[in-house]
Amino acid sequence: MKFLAKLVDLRGLKVWVLILAILVNLGLTALLFSGVGFWMSQSGGWAEGMDITLMLGEFLVSALIGFAVTFIVHDRRGPSYAVWGAIASFVLVVILMYQSGLLALLVGLMALLGGYNGGMFGARVNLNRAG
Repeated sequence: MKFLAKLVDLRGLKVWVLILAILVNLGLTALLFSGVGFWMSQSGGWAEGMDITLMLGEFLVSALIGFAVTFIVHDRRGPSYAVWGAIASFVLVVILMYQSGLLALLVGLMALLGGYNGGMFGARVNLNRAG
C-alpha cells in the first residue's frame, strides 16, 4: 500500500511535466473518442468490437504517453507522472461514457493500467540505460 501512496504523491513532482502528461493524455483520449465516434457515424451506430477497440486504444494511448514521459524525465518519479496522466484520462472517459455504466469503468481502468505499465516500463528502460 505504501507503494501506491508514493506513486500518487504530488510532492517532488515537476509541475510542467505533470501538466504536460495530463494535457497529452486528455488530448489523445479525446482524439481516440472522436475517431470512434466518426467510425460509429459511418457504420450506422454501435458495431461489434467497438468496446474492445475503446479498451485497447485507451490502454495503448496511456501506455505510450506514460512511457514517453517517464523516458524523457530521467528521475525516479517517472511512473507518478504517467499515473496522474492516466487518472486524467480515467476522469475524461467516465465523463464521456457515463451512460454506458460498466463499460465506462472498464475503459477507464484500461487507461489507469496502461499509464502504470507504460510508466514502469519507461523507468526500467531508464535504469538499464543508466547502469
